[in-house]
This record gives sequence, C-alpha cells and structure tokens, in this order.
Amino acid sequence: MKKTCMTAVIALCAAATATAQFVTEGNQQTYSLQQLTATAGSGVELTDGKYCLTGDLTIAATDTLNLAEGETLLFGDEVVLTVNGVARFAATEMATIGAIEGATPEGIMVTGDHASAEFAHLDVSAVNIRYAATTHPLKMRDCAFHDCVPALNGNSGVLQLITTVAGNVIENCTFTSNATPAIGSAANYPLALTVRGCTFEDNNMANANNPQINLAVGGEHDVLIVDNVITGAGRTMVGGIGLSNFMGYDGAGRVVVENNTITENRYGIANVGPVPQFIIKGNTLINNHHETNAMNGGSGISLYDPYAMTHARIEGNHIEGSLWGITVIGCAEVNAGKTEVPTSDADYNLGGNVFKDNGNGGVLYDLYNNSTLTVYAQGNTWNVPVQDAEHIEDVVFHKADNASLGEVIYMPAAEGAGLAPLPHSAAALRYDAASHCVTGMTGDVITVTDMAAVTVATAREQVDVTALPTGIYVARSARGMVKFVKQ
Repeated sequence: MKKTCMTAVIALCAAATATAQFVTEGNQQTYSLQQLTATAGSGVELTDGKYCLTGDLTIAATDTLNLAEGETLLFGDEVVLTVNGVARFAATEMATIGAIEGATPEGIMVTGDHASAEFAHLDVSAVNIRYAATTHPLKMRDCAFHDCVPALNGNSGVLQLITTVAGNVIENCTFTSNATPAIGSAANYPLALTVRGCTFEDNNMANANNPQINLAVGGEHDVLIVDNVITGAGRTMVGGIGLSNFMGYDGAGRVVVENNTITENRYGIANVGPVPQFIIKGNTLINNHHETNAMNGGSGISLYDPYAMTHARIEGNHIEGSLWGITVIGCAEVNAGKTEVPTSDADYNLGGNVFKDNGNGGVLYDLYNNSTLTVYAQGNTWNVPVQDAEHIEDVVFHKADNASLGEVIYMPAAEGAGLAPLPHSAAALRYDAASHCVTGMTGDVITVTDMAAVTVATAREQVDVTALPTGIYVARSARGMVKFVKQ
C-alpha cells in the first residue's frame, strides 16, 4: 500500500508554482477537489488524474470539503489545508494523501468551534494531521499512515490532538515507519480518546524521547487504549504507551489500557503524573527493555506520580523480558492483586499477572517498589521455581531490602493454597475436558501455564489445549483462574 503509483505524478506536480492562501466563501457549500480545480486561485490542480495542492487552502466554518474514493491529493512544500468547517474524508474505497516530491507539507489542521472531521479508508504518507476542534470529536477508521516526516508546525505525532471534546475515536488503523510518534496530544489539553484495534510498528524513527502513543490524561473523560498491537524496532528512546499529566489534572475520567500486545520498545506502559483511575488489564508485554541505562527505564509497567494521586489496578498482564517488571514511584494506591478481601469489596483483584525473565545486571526484578506505599500484589505468578514467600522475595524489591520503602504484599501467590480456584472464577473461566478447551468471557485474554509457571498457550476468549501433554495446568484471565488436568 505504500506510495502506490506516485512516482510519475510527483514529478509532474513538483513543477507547480505555489499560490497564495485561498479561503472558501463560507456559504454552506460542499466542495469536491474537482470543483476546486475549476475555481480560480484555489491552489488545486489536476495532473494525470491526481490532485495537487500547491497553496494554502482554508475551508470556511460553514463549508465542507469531500475526498472521494480512489482520489489522490498531494501537498506542496509548506502547504497547509485548514478546515474550519467539515472535512468529509470518509471514502468508501481507498483514497490517497501524500506529498509532492521533495515537499515538506504543513499538513492538515482541523480547528475551531464549527470544525469536524471523519477520516476513513485513507492511505496517508508524508502528511500529518492536527485535530483542534472544540465542539465535534474526531472519527477515524481503517486508515494507514506511513513514512510521515515531522511537520513544520511541530506536531507531537503523525496525528496530534489538541482538544478536550469527548468522543474522539481511532479504530482499525495502522501507523508504520513514521519519523514521529504515531499519536500525540498537547500537555495542557486533557484528552478524551478511544484507540481500538490499531497496529503500530516502528514509529518515532527519529528516536526522540517519546513513545509510539504519547497522550495527556487526567480530564473528565475516559482514555481507552484497547486491543492494539504496538511493536517497536529496538530503538533506545521509543516507548510503547506513554501517559502524562504534567498539569496535575484530577478529573473523573478513567484511563484503561487493556488487551494490547506491546513488544520490543524502550518500555511497555508508563505514566508520569497523576492518573486518578488507571486500569492496566490483560496486556502482553514482551522484551520492552531497549534502554541503555537501567536507571532510566526499561520497565514493562512504570508508575511515576510525585503527586501521589494515581490509583492503579493491574490485573491479568503477561510481563516478560523487561529490565524491570513493574516499577512504582509515588502513587496513591497500586493494586496488582488483592485476593484476601470479600468478593463484594471493590478492591478485590484476582491478580493473575505473570512475570518472566525481568531483570538487569544479573538480578531479577519482577516488582520494584521505589515508594513508601504499601503495594498489594497477590494472586500473581512470579519468576521463581516455587511460588512461596522465600522464593518470591528474591524477585521483589521493597521494605525488606530498604527500610525507607513500602512493603509489597505478595502472598498468597497464584499457585498458593494447592492451586484452589479463586472466588467466583468458575463463572469467568472454565475447562471442558471433552473438547480440551478453556473458555473465558468476551474479550478476555487467557493464559495457560504449566506447573513450572511456564506459559504454554494463550489466546483470546478460548484456548484449545488438545496438543498439550497430559498434566496439570493453570488457566488465567483478568477475571478468573482455574486449575485443570489435561488427560
């Protein structure tokens, strides 16, 4: 899909002379690119079936610009398309947005009280988007962004959001091989956003100190990052998901990072500043260790809140191959498993986190509590041969190692008490001996481990264990745990 059929067109467009800014009339008119080519001074030219924008174009607050299926729009050097009205770029078949050869566009700016945009089925290269609408949310689905370079306007990502409006959604999109982070937001605009079912691979190729997804949080609305795949390229400054709240916002919105697969980044999931309601659930975090100095990062999950306002719930994650499994600095509460409370208690958490091969300097670190907080981490599987206090103590750093730090309450572990099922787990997770299948609840990631705590199978909602040898296994999801015997 990258740069399809652009070479000849780019050469023809490159000779065009830049025009002055053109503003539509603001009379509630809907424009097509074809119509604009017939409008004197619009800066839109048609060359060999491709549209070239050679000058700045502004769509007035009451007007609409359409991009139709199959069309190609190429931007000239320093050119910006400003949408104060409506950008209807929701093609039913793939359309293309790119740059004229040698050009560095300003990109697309959607801004103002009347502005809105819908993007669908777009193949985008070299052009960044800044969404700063104040009333209407962004709607984006089934788009591919690749080979985008830093915009002249200083975007914090290929897609930058500068808006507090609720309902922004990015679904089923891909962000691949971009020089900047994929998605970013302004630090002084707490965000409302859902990122679902997207693929991110090797973004921030410039290796700046930013993650692939870099968002400001702490507002009144939820931020949901769900069912995504985030793959790094081993770059030493590029994390997976970064969530920041430098302004100290304490809104009621939740931040949910759930069922993502995050691999080969500098770190997996990290926050800086308060996240009052932070849920980290069902993620697979593997080999997020590409940090040259372990004192500066490399965690599967890192929680840093000097304001002590973060309430984090961590459950059902697989954390493997990090320099540190989970690190805690500050925070008001960290619940990585709390099984010894009544099932009706809101704090009840099955744990279900699995730690494997996390460490640095020849020492294993599954959980490092670098705070004065008491951290609960019960019901988890630790990277030790026996899930008992004597062994788990070797992979946890806390009060027992430094009297100035808080304690980690890690017993009982997941395989304690004879592997008895935890309360209400039967309804959430069950094993059918006839079909050799473990079945969970909708959307849950199920992990099956053997008696040595080695992961032998994982899948979403249902795991077929037919091929496993006869033996005793434990299946876990974020909502349940069940021991079963495979005959």
